[in-house]
Amino acid sequence: MASGIIQPGKAPVPIDQDGKFLPVVEPYKGLYIKEADKTITQDIKTSGRLFCSGTIKHSYPFCWRSQTPLVYRGFDCWFIKVTDIKQRLVELNKQTTWVPSFV
Repeated sequence: MASGIIQPGKAPVPIDQDGKFLPVVEPYKGLYIKEADKTITQDIKTSGRLFCSGTIKHSYPFCWRSQTPLVYRGFDCWFIKVTDIKQRLVELNKQTTWVPSFV
């Protein structure tokens, strides 16, 4: 944040839930991040800023259902601090009739 790279309340990587660049990334908007790799590399090369390019083979996490690559991205979320009310929650849970009972 000190360098202005990320800002509170804004996703650090401007991609949507499908892994596509948002319109704020004008040249690549709507492109899936993995499909944009070659275009981004070529653009960096054309601008004279490419120092080195290559391929490194390594393991990568995939979704066990769809076999698609997992994309790690930041997003806004809410958290509820329950530590202050934990004891009360436990007491109330004892008074609850759970169905089925093993819950």
